Amino acid sequence: MKFQERQQVAAFRAARSMHRPTDRRRPSLPGWMAIVLASSLPALFPLLHHDSSDRISKVWLSGLLLLCTTALCWRTRWLRPLAVTVCLLLASNLTLSLFAHVSYRHPFNDGLAMSIILTHPREAFGMLTLYWPYLLALPAGCALFLLPAITLSRHSGRRPLVVATALLVTYAGYSWLKAACMDDPPADRKVPSVHLLRKSALFNGSHFAAALHDQPLFDRIARHPVRHRLTVTDSGIDTYVLVIGESARKSHHSLYGYRRDTTPHARRRQDAMLVFDQAIAGAPLTNLAVPLALSASHPARHDPLLYADNVIHIANQAGFRTFWYSKQEAFGLWASSISGIALSAGQQHWVHGAHDGALLAPLREALATPGRKLIVLHLNGSHPPACARFPPHATVFTGGEPADDCYDNSIRYTDALLGQIFPLLDRQKASLLYFSDHGLERQPQRHPVYVHGGGLPSRQAFDVPQFIWYSRQVAATSRRSGRVTGPYSTADNFELIQDWLGVGTGRTSCRSPLARCYRRDDNVHVVTASRDSMPYARLRERPD
Repeated sequence: MKFQERQQVAAFRAARSMHRPTDRRRPSLPGWMAIVLASSLPALFPLLHHDSSDRISKVWLSGLLLLCTTALCWRTRWLRPLAVTVCLLLASNLTLSLFAHVSYRHPFNDGLAMSIILTHPREAFGMLTLYWPYLLALPAGCALFLLPAITLSRHSGRRPLVVATALLVTYAGYSWLKAACMDDPPADRKVPSVHLLRKSALFNGSHFAAALHDQPLFDRIARHPVRHRLTVTDSGIDTYVLVIGESARKSHHSLYGYRRDTTPHARRRQDAMLVFDQAIAGAPLTNLAVPLALSASHPARHDPLLYADNVIHIANQAGFRTFWYSKQEAFGLWASSISGIALSAGQQHWVHGAHDGALLAPLREALATPGRKLIVLHLNGSHPPACARFPPHATVFTGGEPADDCYDNSIRYTDALLGQIFPLLDRQKASLLYFSDHGLERQPQRHPVYVHGGGLPSRQAFDVPQFIWYSRQVAATSRRSGRVTGPYSTADNFELIQDWLGVGTGRTSCRSPLARCYRRDDNVHVVTASRDSMPYARLRERPD
């Protein structure tokens, strides 16, 4: 009896196994073609920018393997969120490449990644009003990657997908270990994740990895000041105000001959000014340009390690009371290099308020403190969107191109702010140094019209206003007026500010126009958004 029961059970199992669906699906040619085409999308922009064939092939191959892995994940219900996440990352990579190509005709880079990381939510919202079409491209891009993966998961056997996933893991592991263990590695291989991502379908992630790798260095700036054997001389000035503008183009200042009267207050005060006619920003992005202007780092030898040797530390060591008041945010997702310098000041405050005029109240308080002092005001200036940088009642220019009207009104509002600061300083032995961190490129046929310089910027992204003004209380022998006519890099402001303050570090430098040995440098270098150093003279006059 038991023998018969065993036979019946065996027969039942055999019959059930005959009707069990197998995974031997016929290969779907359309599914594989869709995957191959979708995996070609990440390689499109490296191809447009004439990247190496080796990198293009690796981007395509990694994209193919990644989409096969996505298809494998889709076959398991609880892994489907992972599949969607991978497709969103691929779509984000594609969207960033599209943004950089359309806006700058250049690949996405480290500088743009750092700007995104350090952008405060309030500033990010303002930028989204300009670049919202790229947000629409994100879900569309996700669908372009996800739908072929779903099709392949339904019409392909499991084995080829498992093999593709194993190849992806092996390739990623090998690339990581090779980068981590190489002797005397190139710059991108100092960080294995940067090297791994750079030649993958998620190559824009390498720029974020590089930016994040720099963050601990920036955090150490305030905690590890460079000490100098200083000499301090009496300059006849007790109060120094350093105003750092934002995104101000020199060509839009009537102080330099612009057709609209955008700087009436500065023009009226120019007899007491030393005006720089050809000031050139060190970089086209704030997070690079400001540290270059305030620290020992220089475009010809750009090294973030030198950010710790900055004018705030020097002023502190020289016995100045130091203040940093900013309308820009202290932190995005992480502390920025600028925040690291700002936190070195004796007092720091990131001021809330709709516009730069909110800085006047803390400035008045700082001016009331006794002793020699250096007060830094970091403006929002004309940062895009320029229409948000001034109150409605400050609107002066209308009837022209809307983008030009907004931009010119933002320049006029900065000048009006300076027009309120000058009378406050006239009561003291005071001097004011103003410069913009960088300029903007004007591209009237595109939207937005005013944009930051990218990896291949034009001179417009670097041409900025700069001047030093002296109050009536400063003796004539302590003033410098007139024009600095030759090329001048704002990266040399590190030396200029030391001479302005009357502080010597024992290092001889002739790059400051306030120095007796001043020699004009006709070979000014700049750092692009890609962190490449190049001569300013090689830049295009205007964007294409």
